[in-house]
Amino acid sequence: NETTDATQPGGGLCLRKHASGGAPAEQASSAIAQNCIVLGNTAGEASSSNVFIGTNGTPSVSYSCSPDLTSGTANVTNDPVFVLMGSLYGTNHVAGDYHLDDGSPCINTGTNQYVTVAIDPDGNPRVKYGFVDKGAFEYISPAGTLFIVH
Repeated sequence: NETTDATQPGGGLCLRKHASGGAPAEQASSAIAQNCIVLGNTAGEASSSNVFIGTNGTPSVSYSCSPDLTSGTANVTNDPVFVLMGSLYGTNHVAGDYHLDDGSPCINTGTNQYVTVAIDPDGNPRVKYGFVDKGAFEYISPAGTLFIVH
């Protein structure tokens, strides 16, 4: 449930556990990632995808958003519809605004099962409209005008 912007290349999601000492050998992993948005990164492991899931153990990604999540419970591959997607990295980095914008498929589509904090990084309630949003920030609908017709 954290969002970071890339100042270095890479930074995707890699669910894998290596043995300690000696040659790296994949060990059983039961890592779980939920309510995440992973976009515009690479997970390494000789992969150009945003998410790499090891084959040993039972790592899982669910209730998340990434173009590479073609399996798992309630994952979406759609554009998360950020207010402003950042670009590039290093000295050419352009910061983004990673709040969800109107029409995002990530609004109210997370799972409340693993929500461990009451507020998001902006100080808003982590669950605003019944279900947590995917990503770090809870969507707050913009103030509007209410018309009452008699």
